[in-house]
Amino acid sequence: MTATPLIWHGKYVLVLVRWISPSLEYGIRSYARETDWMLLFPRLQFSVGDGIKHVDGLIMLLYEDEVVSTRKLFPDAKIVDIRGTRGLSSDAVVHPDNARIGVMAADYFYAKGFRSFMGISPRKESIMDTRLRSFARRVRELGCDVAIESGEGWFYDPKRVVEHFERYLRKRVQPLAIFTPGDFMATVVVQAVQILGYRIPEQISVLGVNNDRIFCETSKVPISSIDEDLTLVGYEAARTLDALMGGKSVKKRTLISPLKVHERHSTSREHSADSLANAILVYIRDHFSEKISIEELCRHVGASRSLANSRFRKIMGRTIGDEIERVRMEYGQSLLRKTDYKVDAVARLCGYENTSAFCRRFRRNIGLTPGAFREKEQVQ
Repeated sequence: MTATPLIWHGKYVLVLVRWISPSLEYGIRSYARETDWMLLFPRLQFSVGDGIKHVDGLIMLLYEDEVVSTRKLFPDAKIVDIRGTRGLSSDAVVHPDNARIGVMAADYFYAKGFRSFMGISPRKESIMDTRLRSFARRVRELGCDVAIESGEGWFYDPKRVVEHFERYLRKRVQPLAIFTPGDFMATVVVQAVQILGYRIPEQISVLGVNNDRIFCETSKVPISSIDEDLTLVGYEAARTLDALMGGKSVKKRTLISPLKVHERHSTSREHSADSLANAILVYIRDHFSEKISIEELCRHVGASRSLANSRFRKIMGRTIGDEIERVRMEYGQSLLRKTDYKVDAVARLCGYENTSAFCRRFRRNIGLTPGAFREKEQVQ
């Protein structure tokens, strides 16, 4: 019996990334599920180009020391770079607005009353440099002093880290605001500062980027961090790739504005000391774009439903359900301001499968329909 030839008119899409977050992956997959793609998402051990015979599109995140000849490996594929990696040949770039991240860090610290600032990075690299330069420029515009330090050659040596920070901190006016362009770096700074006997956040405050809960929540002092809105980065990268594969013209570079600072103990004395309430907040923040089950949330935080509800209401002054809806509405407003996505797409990214339900809740909370809200924001 002769096999029927395969007739399929979809696209083969590969995501090659050296670093991934659940938010970034969720954004990519949220768009892809509405397409006719076959999507492959190999993990970090995958070598670029290994065994790939045919691919129509790629979403790539590579570091500058591993840039490959993408055009040689994938001559017929459309390529979207989601890091802005120098030297990587791509058809379009969609990545976080690194300059705005630096500005957000400076403005956040300044609004909290800091007037002495420091930025530090473990090595010279374009993305980190952009964030730090933007941070320093904004601090100086605000009329304040700032020092930018490079950890090149010593940042991964624990003893030398402590020795360098002892010298740096002795020269700086306190209270001191320290900005690092990534959460891993922030964990290193927090540990060194604690070893040297400084109080966090009273004497030294530390802010990272990525809002990666593996780093931020497991640090001895939970770390405040800037949310890059990686869900939107992933979704927009997938949407851009779809347009390219369809023969449409797209912007060569799309910058995604950071969402907000997620505040924790490293910068805020007012942050709740209640571990259960904080765990619930973190779970909601990480999963609001999905279908959240209160039962699953309670299992995750290790509390009964009645205890979780009563403690959260006592600490936060609202129910868990109210907080889920508040976070979703906040993100919905951000998407309506920053994108031209249809309301259906905004609803899905906010965790609503039913667009009508999203619209009803949006109007109840915001006082306007999503469309009217977008029009009002565009006029302003």
